[in-house]
Amino acid sequence: MSGMTNSATMGGLNLLPDWVRALWITAYVVILIIHFYHAATMKGEHRAWHSIHILMALGMIWMFLPTPPAFIPALAWQIAFALAALLIVVWFIWSWSRRRAVNFVWVTSLIAVLAMIYMFALPGAAIPILTYILVIYFVAEAIAWFIGAFDVVETGRRRLLPYAVGPRSDYATKFVHPLTEAGSLDVRVTLGIMALGMAYMFLAIQIAL
Repeated sequence: MSGMTNSATMGGLNLLPDWVRALWITAYVVILIIHFYHAATMKGEHRAWHSIHILMALGMIWMFLPTPPAFIPALAWQIAFALAALLIVVWFIWSWSRRRAVNFVWVTSLIAVLAMIYMFALPGAAIPILTYILVIYFVAEAIAWFIGAFDVVETGRRRLLPYAVGPRSDYATKFVHPLTEAGSLDVRVTLGIMALGMAYMFLAIQIAL
C-alpha cells in the first residue's frame, strides 16, 4: 500500500504530488480538530459517532503522508477499522434487538470504515470495478453532505434520505437518537471534504496501477 501511494514514480498518472498531499493533510488536520472538539464536548452516541471520524481523519492523514511512519503499518489500520466496523454492527444488532431503529448517518459511517479497510489493502487487493464504485459513491456522499441531504426538517425526517434504518423506523423521531449535529455547518463541510478525500485517494491509487 505505502509503496504505491507514496512513490514519486508511479506507473500511471501521478495524482499525489507533494503539494496535493499537503492540501489534503491540512484539510484532514482541520477535520480532526473539529471532530475531536465535538467528541470531547459530547457524550454517548454523539461521542462515539465523532470518534469514528477522528479515526478516519487520522487514517487519511497517514494515507496522504509522503512517507508514513513505519511503526504504524497498514495492517494496524486495517485492524483498527475492522474493530470499528464490528462495533457499529454490534450497535445495530443491539438496537434492533430492542426494536429501536438506528440513525441513518451510522450507515454511512459503516460504509466508510469498511471502505477504509479496503483502501489500506490496496494495491494488492485491488478490484478496479469496486474501486471506481467507491469513487462514485464518496463523491455522491460528499455532495449529499454539502447540499444538506442529511439535515432533519421540522417533521423529524430528512429531505432526501431516510432518517433511520431497522425496526420501527417509521417512528424514527420517537425511537432514534437525533444526532442533530449531523446537520450543523461545520460537520456537514468536514464530512463532505472527508468523503471527497477518500474518493480522490481511491482514484489516485487506481490510476497509478
